[in-house]
Amino acid sequence: MICKEELKICIVTPQNKYDRCKNCCQKRSDSKIKCQERESSYILENNDRIPVIVFRVDGGVVCNEESCKKCDYIYYISNTKASTVIFIELKGSDYEEALKQIENSVKLFKGAFSGSKFYARIVCTRFPNINNNPTSRKIKTFLKEQKINLDNGKFTMKESIKDLLK
Repeated sequence: MICKEELKICIVTPQNKYDRCKNCCQKRSDSKIKCQERESSYILENNDRIPVIVFRVDGGVVCNEESCKKCDYIYYISNTKASTVIFIELKGSDYEEALKQIENSVKLFKGAFSGSKFYARIVCTRFPNINNNPTSRKIKTFLKEQKINLDNGKFTMKESIKDLLK
């Protein structure tokens, strides 16, 4: 099941509006908002404790859809200037697969966050040399055309919410 319509509702009124949402949507204002899978982690430093809605996509917003490529998390930050969305994929070493998951998640969910600034983050334990790979180049071009800032990290990626909201 892919939760598209409810996702739009959760953006406005997150945190367990429906019982089925408790595993996929959470409003957080911690000073460090972390997601982790195995050895890869992403940390959003949030010293001003700005509310962030954390969507668990794989196994949450998108559940029971093994054939559907999707990222692991989406962080949604809404403030008075503009909202910001971060698509996050945590991987071992299959960077090309991570790119495919980000691309598909953008296609599935970008419309739910219209008017937002978009980022994509991939955290891997190893990065193979895929710069000349046609599939990877095609996906990176797609993300650039969609005005999505792509960045990568090895093992742990940290960034400040202040830098993203500039």
